[in-house]
Amino acid sequence: NSGKKKKRRAAGILFIACSKKSYFFQPPERVSDEQIYCNKNNEKASSHRKVFILSSLLLVIGIIDFKTKDVYTSIIITGAIIGCIFLGFNWYITKELPCEYILGAICSYLLLYAIYFFTGGMGQGDAEIAGICGLFLGLKFGLLTLFLSVILGGIVCIFILICKIKDKKDEIAFG
Repeated sequence: NSGKKKKRRAAGILFIACSKKSYFFQPPERVSDEQIYCNKNNEKASSHRKVFILSSLLLVIGIIDFKTKDVYTSIIITGAIIGCIFLGFNWYITKELPCEYILGAICSYLLLYAIYFFTGGMGQGDAEIAGICGLFLGLKFGLLTLFLSVILGGIVCIFILICKIKDKKDEIAFG
């Protein structure tokens, strides 16, 4: 008897969901191209795509760097091309030059390249990763990412040294 009640409830819920007045099956409204391209929801979806792609790239780079202490140029070039595609779409849609993102890439790269060039404390691959982050995130968030990654990297290195996983003289991958 209780089994029949559950089936009736399920059939009732399915009927309500599939009725013409249902939220799920409303016919689409007429919208203009401007509404499609300049909608805040599309901007959020685009930024979610950018963050997802950047996170995927950084995950692959991090795993490879951890295992081999090498950052592959092919992954960096792929990330740069994808970042430029996003900038091109953004420029096409908003008609604004993406100067903040280009400056973010240049400043982030040059900052870590200066550390690599003058101290040798980091590798050139770390500078390339910083450039990709700046390209995807812009100047403000690219520099914030650098700052937070240095802090987090320092905490991880202290943990590695305390647990005696590595010595002070060993190289530790930063990427």
